[in-house]
Amino acid sequence: MKKFLIVMWITLLFFGLAGSSAAFFINFEDGKNGNPVNNIEGVSFKNFSGFNAMYGDSRTGKYNTYSDDLKLSYGDAFFHHNGNFWLWAGTNADARGVIVDFTSNNGTWFKTGYSTYGDFILEAHLTNGRTVTVSGPTNIYSSMKYLTVNAPAGAYIDYVVLKGEKGNVWLADDMSGDTTGVGSDEPPPPPAPGSDDDNDGMPYAWEVANGLNPSANDAAGDPDGDGVSNLNEYKKGTNPKKADTDGDGIPDGWEISKGLNPSVNDGAADSDRDGLSNLSEYQKGTNPNKADTDGDGIPDGWEIAYGLNPSVNDGGTDSDGDGLSNLSEYQKGTNPKKADTDSDGIPDGWEIAYGLNPGANDASGDPDGDEVSNLDEYINGTDPTIIPGEFKVGENGIVKADWLYDGGSYEGEFAIFSFSGMKDFIANPEEFIKEAVRRALSNSTEGYVVLSDMKEGARFSGSLGESVNWNKGPYKGVKSFQMRPGDTFAMILTPNSTLESLAENPLTTDVNKRPLFSIVLSNLDYGMHVGQIADVNGLGTAFAYEDQDFVKSDTDYNDIIVQITGATADVPPLDSLSGNDEPAARKKRDRRDDPKSPVLFDIPPAPRWHDWRISEDLGQQIVEHIESPSVQPETFWMSFIVEGPADMIVYDPKERECGKEGGYIPGAAFETDENGGHIFSLPVLETGNYRLVLRGKESGFCRVTVKGYQGDTEISSETKEIEIQAHQAHKCDVIVSSFTDDLIFTFEEIMSSNLFYDFNGDGKIDDNDIMKVSSRWNVTEESQEYDPFYDVDDDGYIGIIDIMPVVNSMSAQ
Repeated sequence: MKKFLIVMWITLLFFGLAGSSAAFFINFEDGKNGNPVNNIEGVSFKNFSGFNAMYGDSRTGKYNTYSDDLKLSYGDAFFHHNGNFWLWAGTNADARGVIVDFTSNNGTWFKTGYSTYGDFILEAHLTNGRTVTVSGPTNIYSSMKYLTVNAPAGAYIDYVVLKGEKGNVWLADDMSGDTTGVGSDEPPPPPAPGSDDDNDGMPYAWEVANGLNPSANDAAGDPDGDGVSNLNEYKKGTNPKKADTDGDGIPDGWEISKGLNPSVNDGAADSDRDGLSNLSEYQKGTNPNKADTDGDGIPDGWEIAYGLNPSVNDGGTDSDGDGLSNLSEYQKGTNPKKADTDSDGIPDGWEIAYGLNPGANDASGDPDGDEVSNLDEYINGTDPTIIPGEFKVGENGIVKADWLYDGGSYEGEFAIFSFSGMKDFIANPEEFIKEAVRRALSNSTEGYVVLSDMKEGARFSGSLGESVNWNKGPYKGVKSFQMRPGDTFAMILTPNSTLESLAENPLTTDVNKRPLFSIVLSNLDYGMHVGQIADVNGLGTAFAYEDQDFVKSDTDYNDIIVQITGATADVPPLDSLSGNDEPAARKKRDRRDDPKSPVLFDIPPAPRWHDWRISEDLGQQIVEHIESPSVQPETFWMSFIVEGPADMIVYDPKERECGKEGGYIPGAAFETDENGGHIFSLPVLETGNYRLVLRGKESGFCRVTVKGYQGDTEISSETKEIEIQAHQAHKCDVIVSSFTDDLIFTFEEIMSSNLFYDFNGDGKIDDNDIMKVSSRWNVTEESQEYDPFYDVDDDGYIGIIDIMPVVNSMSAQ
């Protein structure tokens, strides 16, 4: 057949009136003026009442099915020529005819070959509305006959209708055009290409083409063992006899289960971009569509590269014991199986903690400029990024300071100053001191005066082994200072003078004024020694400061004790300086005696000392306070706030006091706001009665607010008000019932009656009340111990006239 011929094979299978098997075979050709052209647009049924009508391409084995209720007619099916086409009507079909439509309506002739019982009629419907009809005789056993219809001169064919009489028995031959069998004496023709004789969901032709048995229901079979049934192989378009259809090394079943394409070689692709190819994902048992199969935050490829298990959540594990979890190792780019990635002698975790580079050998580096290498800082247990005695500000920039204890007779000033850029002044001591003082007095992010001994007192009063209680003045509570986040600062103390006085003569040799620093610098021989400041308990929150140059100090570490939060520091622990920590003390001596070991700075031998933390009740109270647990997300806690012309003192269920006269409730924080109001925070609660006592400073309205929290979240708030007069005292109770699973408390009304001389509100006037006023005997308003509340006659002097009414009230009880 010529290459321009358009060949279409159409088969119609149906049962006639006589019930015999029947089929109809036709090939189509069309042309113009003697030349074949590709002009056939489509083929459609006409007037059939059967069902399961099917058309399709025999070469691809792909078919579409229509049911007769769609009423297929002219124009419904468009078969653009691309191969051999079949058309078949199912059982009981009434196949009156087949319509062949033309695309351009410019054909002049149409030719068909046929093999049939009965007469065969060919109608050519012309564009001018006329019809030309030709017919052919029965053609049963002979070779294919051809029937041609021609349009008259000047006319063109619009479409062609092929007709057969109802009941005629038509038989199709095979694809070669030779007839094979006639009538009931011959075996029935093979199933149509889209039929499914064994009802297994797979077409006859597909099963034959893929080596399956079209007569046996083998839908569930899996001859290639790839985990995909034959039926699913058909649905997915894969080869049921080849476990890896696309030859990419991955079984079809695995690809299908993971959403990959089993017909496309994508073994080398990395679908989830985790550094593993799809083939490697299959081999390692990971998910090719999930970069982190085990959900531990680490990509599968990275885990496999470093010998971890990508199918086990081991993100929190520290495989090499370097202080970094596997997840952190991934995030920081270090080796999870090597504790010291850069082999510089410093574990990765330590380098990360101090901001060093665990991927670069920086053992000899000295970022803080203290002449001690990073490696030696690691060996010594010191911070390589800050010099000893330097503090680093936290993320929010808020540094809080609480003066805990005053154990010396000196009355000096204690301040902090930003250390950024201060190393530029080290070579010139005078300029260094002058700049430090300037910053400390700036009351800005460059520095602040933390406490002034001549104007205020510490939180705890009493003695830590001394014969005298040196604490005087009102306790001003916790103070907050805004610094630059991430900045560093140091401390400066003028032992028995003011910073302003020091500024006048920075190089003074007067020991009362000569500054003492928290930092350690090798080129200054005064006030910058290791041991000038010590970490009270090694937790980095409370520090003891000697008020004399360390070389001449008594090293009792109780002259000034201050609590600092919101910053970290490189300060030696008290035990290591006192000699209590024998290994640490020995290490310092050994390091000093060994010429090969780095020497930080002068470290005088540790003398024997009185450990006030253990031997003194007050010392134990101080330690209990600084070691009180901080607020955690699940912690229930409370705050008390007073606004107005009154001071507030809080007593806990054990009668421990917190307020301007001192703070003995462990963990409690007392602060004064910019308006003079008092704020109490109690992160550690007890069940029982908390007594709030208001002491009038002048007449006016007072507002008391009680708030409950869990973690950082406020969960309740209640406010009460009272009108108060100067020198009057009122109280109210807050009763805590529960603070474990829930916070339950009762805020009672503020008593309107004056407590008179029951200054602590415990219901009786006793020695405690007398002591509060008598301890201020002969104090004038110029003194830091003066409290106008106890100056009943408002004469600026607390004397016998103010004290005797209290004594008499006690006697009258």
